[in-house]
Amino acid sequence: MKKTNWLNRNVASMSATSFLSDFSHEAVTVILPAFLATMGIGAAALGLIEGASDAASSFTKMGSGYYSDKVGKKKQFSVLGYLLTSLMPIIMATSSGFLQVLFGRVLGWFGRGIRGPPRDAILVESVDANDLGKAFGLHRAGDTLGAICGPVAALVILPLINYREIMWYSVIPAVFAALLFAFFVKDKFAKKNDNVRFFSSMRDLPKNFKNFLLGVGIFGVGDFAPTLLILYATTSLTPEFGLLKASILSASFYIVRNVVYAAASFPLGYLGDRMGRKRVLVTTYLLATICFVGFIFLHPDIWTFVVLFSISGLYVSGVDALEGAVSGGMLEKKSVTIGYGVLGTVNGLGDFVSSTIVGVLWTVFSPSYGFGFAALFSLAGAVILAKTK
Repeated sequence: MKKTNWLNRNVASMSATSFLSDFSHEAVTVILPAFLATMGIGAAALGLIEGASDAASSFTKMGSGYYSDKVGKKKQFSVLGYLLTSLMPIIMATSSGFLQVLFGRVLGWFGRGIRGPPRDAILVESVDANDLGKAFGLHRAGDTLGAICGPVAALVILPLINYREIMWYSVIPAVFAALLFAFFVKDKFAKKNDNVRFFSSMRDLPKNFKNFLLGVGIFGVGDFAPTLLILYATTSLTPEFGLLKASILSASFYIVRNVVYAAASFPLGYLGDRMGRKRVLVTTYLLATICFVGFIFLHPDIWTFVVLFSISGLYVSGVDALEGAVSGGMLEKKSVTIGYGVLGTVNGLGDFVSSTIVGVLWTVFSPSYGFGFAALFSLAGAVILAKTK
């Protein structure tokens, strides 16, 4: 059988699409804590916004994976998701309070939930099984390169224009992302399948994949939204530098995080192909534990944040590149889309719980309680995953 070139049109186009989409919503993400602060919205509300958004995304992923398989329209579902995500900055730019911001963020993440499983299924079908780590690594690298350029652009123009104007500009790359996917990505295996049944499809997922999901889910309960890290850095540095400079510094730390994320995504995917994807994934879960413990015990100054945000980028790059690759190696062709829907749902539910609880612990007690909660569950996820076969 002729070997498929892993760096093909689909992989390249989907990587470019993710670059543009992430450029858009990460430009919004990096200014979100400071934007909310101008409206008097703090950690608990931010945690609720991020948690509710992740919950909307998670439940959507389950349905998206199922219906895109059933009707044979994975590409169409993906494009719809990118279009819905492009509406997020418009709604948030016109918001006047918590509820509008919540609605805009939830709608944007609802779009992410729709597009995720069918897009990942197309990616799996575009390469040979032994190249999954490289394909997912490159896709996540494109994703994260956008997550670098978007915040950098926001950081450069932040002293010149206001938060809402940045959100309006971020609509442009989001729309181009949807157009790029629509015109350049090919769904080579698009086929209607009326025999797909929702509950039976989940029941028939491989046993080793279900065991893998347990470790992923426990880890996810500790893996809270990075906007809370930005908020922590901002609030820690504001007494010394003032809100505007603290916001710029915090955005810079987030950019450092995303630079590390982008640089590490492909190497970690490649390393997973060579040394064992699950083994490398367990290591990234342990890195997350180290990161959260560092936020508890290290003094919150500029260099501490540079180091800890860098570790955050490293562990997230491994999680994003390798969870999908490990899943692709476990799932049969008939269950790959619903499998990615279930994986997305497990991740999203974990994010909902983690962001909400960390935000509440932060507000009621202190940030250290939230970081301690995250460290405990990330370590537990690593242990469970290491014991699964």
